[in-house]
Amino acid sequence: MSETPLLEASELTRRFRSRQGVMSAVDRVSFRLMRGEHLGIVGASGSGKSTVAKLVQRLLPATEGHIYYSGRDVTNLGERALRPLRRRIQSVSQNPYASLFPNKSIGQNIVEPMLLHRMGSPKERMDSAMRLMRQVGVPSEQFYAFPHEISGGQQQRIAIARALALHPELLILDEAVSSLDVSIQAQILHLLVELQGQYSLTYLFVSHNLAVVRMICTQVAVMFLGRIVELGPVSEIFSHPAHPYTQALLAAVPDFSSARPAGADVPQEVDSEPEPPSPYRLPSGCRYRTLCPIATQRCESEEPQLRTVGAGQHAACHYSGGAEAEPDPARTEREGVR
Repeated sequence: MSETPLLEASELTRRFRSRQGVMSAVDRVSFRLMRGEHLGIVGASGSGKSTVAKLVQRLLPATEGHIYYSGRDVTNLGERALRPLRRRIQSVSQNPYASLFPNKSIGQNIVEPMLLHRMGSPKERMDSAMRLMRQVGVPSEQFYAFPHEISGGQQQRIAIARALALHPELLILDEAVSSLDVSIQAQILHLLVELQGQYSLTYLFVSHNLAVVRMICTQVAVMFLGRIVELGPVSEIFSHPAHPYTQALLAAVPDFSSARPAGADVPQEVDSEPEPPSPYRLPSGCRYRTLCPIATQRCESEEPQLRTVGAGQHAACHYSGGAEAEPDPARTEREGVR
């Protein structure tokens, strides 16, 4: 009997309505995250990756689909029923200062969630906060300092310590290092690797930085305009990207980055034109086809679904996994190709 996933999203959808119309920020997204695995969700701004993070935390209600935690459907649980789940799922956001209470000391920020969930005595909460500060690399002498009195890197360390105060199983990191200097990013990433082993954590890591995802994660989901277009092990996708969008993302990484390994099968040049389609007016068929160098008439009429293209690797492209694109007469005539 297979192990029950810690977190599972099934056909998860979130629509927003505005004056421009209805937009599907997340459209039929499905994935499984097993205990001890780390899933990176990557994509350009507006791809829907942060919305997925909010949906699985139940910070936003899903328009359609289901969210399962340890096999239990938590999609429509009320706030009272969600309270125990809040302890098991914690998050670290992009802006550490904005996530902390500015009028509370560092120690009080860490103690606050324990107080809300009625964990331990006052002394036990203080001792726990002191211990967490030391574990994340902040001197316990700064217990009574305020967030504005410490650096951005230390603020993020405190945000991580606060997230660990409730002993969670799943830690959601939404661009958690993107606002930090590169040298500080490396320190925080190494800290996250150490903490994973100490606390047996599972990470859901949202980022646009492919190098960061490759360092932290075991699985990666590539999103484009609300949909997952490629999903699978980091080693497979970074070495052999199957979807043209994943190839474009990797090709855009500078050669000196560890996210682009030597010999990776990615194009050397990527055309940045035309602009991506509007999420309010998606093209028919494949939503990436207006940017895709191998799009054909089939891509215009038939929306590709995720299919197996390698060892645990799935891509939503008609021509991934060894299938060759058929010549498109319209494109051939337009480009003057004989």
